[in-house]
Amino acid sequence: MKFKFTFFGLIISLFATAQINYAFTTSSIAFAANASPTVLQGASIDDGISTSTPIGFDFCYGGVVYTTFQASTNGVMFLGTTAAGSNLTNNLNTSSDRPAIAPLWDDLKTSTTGNVNYKLTGVSPNRVLTIEWLNMLWNYVAAGPVITFQAKLYETTNVVDFRYLQNGTAVNGGSASIGLGGQTSGDYYSLNGTGATPAASKVVETTALNTKPANNQVYIWTPTNCAGAPTGGTALASPSFSCVTYNTNLSLSGATSACGITYQWQSASAAAGPWTSITGATAPTTIVSVSSTTYYRCVLSCGASTGTSSTVTASLAAAGACGLCAVSAIASLPFSLTGQTTCGQGNDVTSTNVTNVCGSTSYYGGEDVVYSFTPTVSGLISVNVTSTGSYMGIMLYSGCPVSGGTCVGNAQSSAGNQTLCVNVTSGQTYYLVIDSWPAPACNPFDVSISAPGPCSGSIAGATAVASPTFACGTLTTNLSLTGVNACGATYQWQSSTAIGGPYTNIVGATTSNYLATTTVSVYYRNLLTCGASTAVSSVVQTSVNPTPTVACSLSTYVSAAITYSFESFVGTTLPTTDDILFNTIINFGFPVCYGGSQYWGGYVASNGAFVFDGVPCYPNILTSTYAAGGVATGYTIPNP
Repeated sequence: MKFKFTFFGLIISLFATAQINYAFTTSSIAFAANASPTVLQGASIDDGISTSTPIGFDFCYGGVVYTTFQASTNGVMFLGTTAAGSNLTNNLNTSSDRPAIAPLWDDLKTSTTGNVNYKLTGVSPNRVLTIEWLNMLWNYVAAGPVITFQAKLYETTNVVDFRYLQNGTAVNGGSASIGLGGQTSGDYYSLNGTGATPAASKVVETTALNTKPANNQVYIWTPTNCAGAPTGGTALASPSFSCVTYNTNLSLSGATSACGITYQWQSASAAAGPWTSITGATAPTTIVSVSSTTYYRCVLSCGASTGTSSTVTASLAAAGACGLCAVSAIASLPFSLTGQTTCGQGNDVTSTNVTNVCGSTSYYGGEDVVYSFTPTVSGLISVNVTSTGSYMGIMLYSGCPVSGGTCVGNAQSSAGNQTLCVNVTSGQTYYLVIDSWPAPACNPFDVSISAPGPCSGSIAGATAVASPTFACGTLTTNLSLTGVNACGATYQWQSSTAIGGPYTNIVGATTSNYLATTTVSVYYRNLLTCGASTAVSSVVQTSVNPTPTVACSLSTYVSAAITYSFESFVGTTLPTTDDILFNTIINFGFPVCYGGSQYWGGYVASNGAFVFDGVPCYPNILTSTYAAGGVATGYTIPNP
């Protein structure tokens, strides 16, 4: 059995959202194998993927020009990728490695006489790249070569075609897809069969093809090139605001995407123009430096016809308090604000411009919002940020973060919700930075800050947790609490030998986590205090079993010179014959202490021996090497 592991990572698209648009036709052309090709994957390779390899010419696919590819032994190739997986599971619809060209995508393997190779033929502007899967096993455990096939990419026309030649071995459990995958998830073409005239669907992916296409069968994909005036779509800038010179990524949404379209980004200092073409900015996206408030748009051309995008503004504002952009001053505490976002606010506070990094540098990479406040009394405050986003970080500074401010505290994690409990001093100005990882670049959020005091929040409903809860002889367990949402609460762990009490304070156990040691079964709980309020957590039980002093013995042993060898026995009835080892474990359903160790089951011998969990009550009896019923195991238990 083979397993596919999928790794989720960050993918930053450098292209406008594209849709693949192709006309599908079929033909029959004599198959011609590549002569003296370059081999990408050799013989007997399972789940191999080539390195990024030059196509040899500019190839337009889905409105995007590609110059490199990777080919997998599993009958699929990817354009423009550098670290694609071998992708043993066919998925034109939602595979993370895209775009994909799949002449026969399944769990394949090169045979002992096979390989994956390529060859570039012809002269510009009519060159052809042919990727060939030679003598492939379909699927990977087939007895011999099942099929040979090719994918051809044509310069200038940007046509793709698939060609096939049958080998002698039958298909072994095929479940293939044939078709094309676009740049975005959900955009694909899938053939519904392998005959002379299958249909190509953009709605249903067929993933169980198990019949060889005929010899010399050709499936042809002809792109729909641009025609008429293209739609300019909406221009986007990210980020779009800062008070220092910054780089912004310009992109398009909703624009026409087709081969043959050219792009030219333009800039202006006023929304009405005049407009100036930006040198080199001729792709669907481009990165520009913003040193003053600037307006941007993109002109798309298809032959003599043109279309223009909407205008987007990238703003440069004057620096605010302590050199930061748009610091929001909080007049008094407590403070609460909902429906906020860091999107469009720029990355004002970074790990390189702060005087002191507060926590991890990773949480300074997204767009950020900064609040300032000056408490009128000293005490504990609780800062709570809730967000449907992820990888949020909140960093609280005493003083300006970029000019000498010191870190008071932080809360950072992959989650969106963050809570911080810290002491503040009356008359001191604090700066709260709400930021994130570079991806996601920004997040929505709500924020609240409590008034300074001895304690705030809820202590009701706390749950006591012990880990572990059982041991033989002596138990050392970590006591902790969940469900506490209070800033400044005090803690007192208590213990009792009866669930109903009485409970006694444990000396020194005044934190939310405590390491307790006991030689008897004990019940624990925590008494929490927040100002004038008190609450008791749930009770958690721990169990300690004494260590028995009974010696391990075999009841029928009569002499120290006697040893017993055992045969294996399989069944659900305990053995009743002589010299038999019952080799199905007996599960107690509860832990048992023996010799200072804890066991949950064991094995019975007809001579009166019991072996805990396959470890020795005397010599070790290995459960993995038992023989069949009635055959000697070779294991012996000596008379003690």
